[in-house]
Amino acid sequence: EDDLPAWRRGRAGTAIGRATHGVLQVIDLASPSKDEMANAARAQAAAESLRRQAADEVERLVERALESTTVREAVDAQRLWREIYAAVEIDGVLLDGFIDLLYELPNGNLVVVDYKTDALREAEAVDQALDRYRLQAASYGLILEQSLQRRVERCILLFLHPGEEREVADLQAAMQEVRERLTGAR
Repeated sequence: EDDLPAWRRGRAGTAIGRATHGVLQVIDLASPSKDEMANAARAQAAAESLRRQAADEVERLVERALESTTVREAVDAQRLWREIYAAVEIDGVLLDGFIDLLYELPNGNLVVVDYKTDALREAEAVDQALDRYRLQAASYGLILEQSLQRRVERCILLFLHPGEEREVADLQAAMQEVRERLTGAR
């Protein structure tokens, strides 16, 4: 990714997804104006070479994120960070990634939020996607716990299409599975 422009690093996935992440990175999460969201959606859609109509879809996905319980909780937490790069070496293997949203709970523990823009229609598809992204989210938790020596209490996958929030179950076990896979990767 070193050859990519800064605004593209850490953003795999679809152009709609990258544009949505870009908007969520720059707007006021607490109370963005309609104009702010629309302008940011158009700018990010253009940056991704999307047609103008795609900006409307990006804006809809951003609105779903802003309406979610998770993003509201993050805004209320007062201490939040967006699109942060995090890395740690574990057993000789570099584990790194970009965390979409991270916030601190009143007890000092952390919550990782990962926005997902997959076009999912049925509950079964969301369940399958949750399983597919489980270790990615747990990796973020492991990176933070190892590098910051702070507890990650929850990892939440925020599926913006259809608008569902899912928490990674048994996060500690998922983080242990990531660690075991890294050890086996040597």
